[in-house]
This record gives sequence, structure tokens and C-alpha cells, in this order.
Amino acid sequence: GLSAEERKHRGVNLPLERIGEPDDLAGAAAFLASDDARYITGHCLVIDGGMLAQQRSATVDIYPPSRFPKIGK
Repeated sequence: GLSAEERKHRGVNLPLERIGEPDDLAGAAAFLASDDARYITGHCLVIDGGMLAQQRSATVDIYPPSRFPKIGK
């Protein structure tokens, strides 16, 4: 796993300013596995902390935060 310092460093450039945790996926996975999602087929649920919304690459942590606009602030 990553150290706390590595996690903080990698999260700086992400739209939500942190890297994802297993709990960030758990609710969506539980919903999709439930009867509430029984009519959902062929859907791609993106859980990426806002990367797609800003059309940013997963390699964004090689660039300084100043290159990207902040969201919601």
C-alpha cells in the first residue's frame, strides 16, 4: 500500500483532492448487486473522483496542481 504521505501527494492533483478508497466503491457495488438495480443493464458506472468530468488523465499526478482548475471552490 501507499504511505500516508504518498496518498496525500497523489491526491493533490485529483478533482476531489484525494485518492479513492474501497468505501468509495462499496455503495455503488452494493446498489448494482441489489434488487434496486434489477433493470440496469449495460451501464458503465464511472467512479473516478471527477477525473472524467474534467477529462483528466490518470497520470495527472505528474503535473503540478496549478495546471488544473479546482472544482467546487
